[in-house]
This record gives sequence, structure tokens and C-alpha cells, in this order.
Amino acid sequence: MAGGNINYVHLLEGGTAEEFLRQREADVLGADPITAYVRSVQSCAAAFAEPSMLNRLVDYPLGTITGRQALAVRITDTTIHTWDLARAIGGDEHLDNDLVAWIDDHLEVIYAGLAETPTAAGTTHRFFASPHGGLTDSASRQTRLLDRMGRALRECPFGRPARRWPAAGRRAGLEPGTTAGQQVRDTRRHDRGDED
Repeated sequence: MAGGNINYVHLLEGGTAEEFLRQREADVLGADPITAYVRSVQSCAAAFAEPSMLNRLVDYPLGTITGRQALAVRITDTTIHTWDLARAIGGDEHLDNDLVAWIDDHLEVIYAGLAETPTAAGTTHRFFASPHGGLTDSASRQTRLLDRMGRALRECPFGRPARRWPAAGRRAGLEPGTTAGQQVRDTRRHDRGDED
């Protein structure tokens, strides 16, 4: 998420699609992931708020788009990845209903003209996971959107049940008040058996 925010800032400042792809795996969190993330959000919001930024052409990896479309793609990515992160740590997976409705109503427009989209039948799925389908008529709008974006809602990441804080934190011996970054790092160490 932080890396994506930083990459969008670079694109808006004239960066290239190749640089965007090259930087996707860079460690942008450093020793203080929460501060790094907050700064990335602030930088991204400030970049999109610049005068005439929404009309500027951006060299996005899937095709040249306007700043306005880049913002819509970033909002969509952030929303879906918010759910991904909540699922991964066993947090609250509920997304804002109005945001889900806006994305769901505009998904084709958000990704219009791009070389690959989550909604195109012929997509390679290099950038987007394929829908799982098979939802019942009673599935919520959020569930339907997540399915369209390739999220499997009947199973948890890595084939294991989603963890629920604070139970996972107690199992890992974490104290209340530790940061989410500390909890994630400590829980990963605990899961691998790298206890002190």
C-alpha cells in the first residue's frame, strides 16, 4: 500500500510505467512501517490535490491515463487492498458501503482503455486475480465486488482461518498497545517458530 502510494506520486510527477513496475517490490517501510505508510498516504493525497493534476496524462503501466482515472484506480486498489489486509490479520473486513457502491457502479469506467482490467473477459490476470463466481443471490454488494476483483471469500489467505486480534496477539505473547506493525512482525516470528 505504501509503495503503491509512492509510485503514484512518482507517476504524477512524470515518472514512467517502467519505473512504477520496477519499484513495486522496493522496501519503502523501513524500520517504522506505520510512519512510512502515513507519510505515503499524505504524499499521495497532496500529489493528487495539485492544480490541474486530474487532467494531466500519466504513463500508467497498463496504458496512458489521466490523473483523474489514476485517482479512481488508486481509490479502487486501496479499497480492495484494505480488505486484503483486514483479512490477513483477522481485522474488520467491512468496507464503506458508499465507497463499495461507487466502485461497483463505475468499475468498467475506472479501468476503461487499459490493457488489462479486472472486468475484461480476455484479461491475462497478470495484474488482477480472476473472479471466483458461484455467489448466491443473497451475496452482499461488497462480496460481489470482492469476487469481481478476484478475492475468494469462502477461504482465508494461505488456506488457514483468518486470525482474530486480540486472540492471535495473546498467542504470540503480545501486550495490548503494541503497534500493528509490531504485531504483524511478532506474529510472523511466532508462526515461523523464531521465538526469542
